Amino acid sequence: LLFATSKGLSAWDGQGFVKSKLVETMSGRYVWPIYRDPKGPLWFGDWHSGGLWRYDGKEVTPVPGLTNIVQSLRRATNGTMWIGTQQGLFIFNGTNVVRHSINDTPVTQRSRRGAGGTVVSIDSLSKTWIYNIQEDSNGVMWFSTREGLFRYDGKECRQLSETDGFPRNVYPFYCDPKGFFWFGQWPGSDMVLTHFDGISFVNYG
Repeated sequence: LLFATSKGLSAWDGQGFVKSKLVETMSGRYVWPIYRDPKGPLWFGDWHSGGLWRYDGKEVTPVPGLTNIVQSLRRATNGTMWIGTQQGLFIFNGTNVVRHSINDTPVTQRSRRGAGGTVVSIDSLSKTWIYNIQEDSNGVMWFSTREGLFRYDGKECRQLSETDGFPRNVYPFYCDPKGFFWFGQWPGSDMVLTHFDGISFVNYG
């Protein structure tokens, strides 16, 4: 077992805490988040200083191209490695971390209102704070951000905000086996649990 702390990693082998190259490399870092890649590696962020590390079971290596603070990671079923940071959305291309496509045209000039949110460019995720990333059973990517909830199916990106019933200050969220979403909020917020069936939001609490 691995435990992420503000001073590094701790490893438990079932009988006690043990030292390892991984533990030594991450010593002194505020380790968060930890993500186990379905393809094998472990990924670690540094909440204090930024950056990303990859552990293949033998070597711990910093991932080139990223100095931002990582908030969330998710390997999509199509193989894309999504990385959400406090400064926008990135992807890992197999060698480096690169910012997801940037278009400096204001989002308001190319967005339109439609059923199920506002259709916007995926570029609108390039500079906002990405809180969490999930994938539903249809392979659609969902991003909770400072600007609301975004849904991206690989072709079209839709933004859902308070106007659509999406709660403020959402951080943790989970896609259950039925494909429904459950949203929690940052500590100090309204502390409402929200259920989303793909059409409407229902608040509890």
